[in-house]
Amino acid sequence: MKTIRNNVFETNSSSCHSITFSTGYPDDQKDYQLLVTGDGDFGWGYDKLETPAEKMNYATVAYACICASEDECEQVLSEIKRVFATHGVNVNFSENDVGEQQAIWFEVDEWDKSGIATAHTSGYIDHQSQPHESDNCERLAKMFRDDPDELYSFVFGDAYIIIDNDNG
Repeated sequence: MKTIRNNVFETNSSSCHSITFSTGYPDDQKDYQLLVTGDGDFGWGYDKLETPAEKMNYATVAYACICASEDECEQVLSEIKRVFATHGVNVNFSENDVGEQQAIWFEVDEWDKSGIATAHTSGYIDHQSQPHESDNCERLAKMFRDDPDELYSFVFGDAYIIIDNDNG
């Protein structure tokens, strides 16, 4: 077998998500309100995610797949809020402006016999049930967890995400 492309996770699926990361650092915002709902059906139909809300929701859904615990999640979301606030951005991680449902919530899945609560969002990223180290979605999820300042750069910089498929 001959390797044609390096660091590419391949399936027989027709969907493709391409994430372009920022090269520069964006300016601070002025009293920007960012509502993060954790929703979005990021499947295989064509879409280009460019707005701060679209990119942040994609990152939130990606992070939920690697989130280890409710305590970790609370710490990560608090740190993101703190860092983004230093740039003039108020981040609200809830499904609506009243805060009735969090963007990421924890519950025990019916089929999971361990009884351990896992992270959930109302969003979906195609093929995201098993993250891969070389995958850009995994990189984005780890950025969400480990580097809120870099996440800020991704969300408010010139980064974008293309969702497409080869069903032409």
